[in-house]
Amino acid sequence: MLPQLEVERLLRVYIFQQVRSIHVDYLREKSLKWNEVECKPYLLAGYNYFQLLKEYYKQRIENNKKWYHKFKFKDYSLKSDSTINHTLRIAVRHDRLEIIKYFMDRYKLYDFIDRLMNESVLNGKSEIFHYLDQLLRSIGKIHSYGFMVRSPRGKNMELLQWLTEKISIHNSEDNTITYPKKMISNAIGNAARVGRIDMIEYLMSKCDFTNNPDFAQPFILENCIMSGSIEMVEWILARGVNYKPTINYIELSAKYGHLNMVQYFERNNIGHFTGRTVANAVRLDNLQLVEWLHYNHSELFTSSTMDLSAKIGLSLVKWFHSNRTEGCTIGSMINASFNHDFETVKWLRENRSDSYNNRILNEIIIHPYPSSYEILKYLYDQNLYEKFNVNQRNIENIFFRSVGDIRCEDILNFMIDYQNQLFSAFDLKKEFRKVIKFYGMPNYMF
Repeated sequence: MLPQLEVERLLRVYIFQQVRSIHVDYLREKSLKWNEVECKPYLLAGYNYFQLLKEYYKQRIENNKKWYHKFKFKDYSLKSDSTINHTLRIAVRHDRLEIIKYFMDRYKLYDFIDRLMNESVLNGKSEIFHYLDQLLRSIGKIHSYGFMVRSPRGKNMELLQWLTEKISIHNSEDNTITYPKKMISNAIGNAARVGRIDMIEYLMSKCDFTNNPDFAQPFILENCIMSGSIEMVEWILARGVNYKPTINYIELSAKYGHLNMVQYFERNNIGHFTGRTVANAVRLDNLQLVEWLHYNHSELFTSSTMDLSAKIGLSLVKWFHSNRTEGCTIGSMINASFNHDFETVKWLRENRSDSYNNRILNEIIIHPYPSSYEILKYLYDQNLYEKFNVNQRNIENIFFRSVGDIRCEDILNFMIDYQNQLFSAFDLKKEFRKVIKFYGMPNYMF
C-alpha cells in the first residue's frame, strides 16, 4: 500500500492532468499550471469529475484544520470555504444532482439551499429544485414564493406550472382558486425576457387580465427585446403595448447584442443610430454587429470606439486596426492596462503610436488606473515616463485610490521599487506609513 503522502502526490498530478484536458480539449483554452487549477474546483463539478471533487474537498478540509479543531467542540466547516458556493452553483447549472446530494448529505450545507434553489430555477433544473425543496421542508422551512416569479427565466414549463400552483389561494366560501396578480404579472415580465409566448399565455390564464395590457409590467416590451425574439415583440405589440418615445429601441437592441432586432427597428423606422449603438456592440465583443454597423453606419465610429475595444481584448483591437481609419488615443492603452491585459498593451506599443505618449506610465499611476506590476514595468522599460512632480497630497490620493477605490496594490509596490528613478524627492515607505498612521487602512485589508 502506498504511503499517504505518495497517494496525495499522485492525486494532485492526476487532477491536474484531467483539468488540463478540460481546458485544452473542451474549452480550447491554454493549458494551466497546477497552482492555477487547484483554486478552480468548479471545473471538476462542471465536467462531473465527481470522485476527484470529493477528494479535493477532503484534502482542502484537512489542509485548513487548525490545532483547536482537534477538540470536539470545534470542527472546520466547509461552509466557510471560499470556493464551495461557486462550485455548487456550477454543479446545479450542469444538472449534477449527485454532487448536490453528496455535499448536502455529508457536510450539511443547509445555508446554501436557498441560493442553490434560486440557481436551479434560473437554469430550469427541476429535479435539483425538487430535491432541495424536500430537503428544506425536512429541516422545517419552506421555499420563497419569489422562485415562481423568476422561474420563466429557466425556460422550464413544468417547473413554472408546479411553482404557480404553489402560490394559488383557495377561497373556501365560493370554492374558487385565485392567484396573486402582482406575482403573475412579474412572472410574465420574466417570460418575455426569454421569448416564451406559451409561458405568458399560461400565466395570463391564471388571472383576469380583461383590461389589456394591464397584465404587462411597465417595461415588458423592453424585456421582449432582451429575448431577441421578433415574434415575441410583435405578439406583445398586438396586445396593446405601445412604444415609449423616451426609449431608443435600436440602441437597446444593440445593448443586448441582437442584430436581428437592430435591423427590425431600422426597417420599421423606430429608434435611431448613435455612437452608443456601436459602443454597445463593442462592449459585448459582438463582432457580427460591429461589422454590420461598419458597413451600414460607418459614421458612428470614432477614435474612442477603438479605445473601448482595448478594454475588451486584442482580437477586437486588431479588427479596428485593420478595418477602421479613425485611430485611437492613449485611452486605448489605459483601457488595456485597466484589464491587466499585457498582451494588448504590448501590441499597442508595437503597432499603434497613437495609443500612448511619452508619459503614459505617469497617467496610469497619477489617476490611478488599475494595472499590473508587469505592465507598469514594461512601460518603464520602454521609457514611456517622466520623473514625477508630485506633492504630499498627490501621494495620499494615489495611496488611497490604489488600496481603496481600485484595490491595486501593484501600483504601490511598483512605486516603492522604482522610487529612486521616479520619486527621488520622497521616501515612499515613510510617506505611506504616515498616511496609514493618520488615516488608518481601508476595511477590506483587515
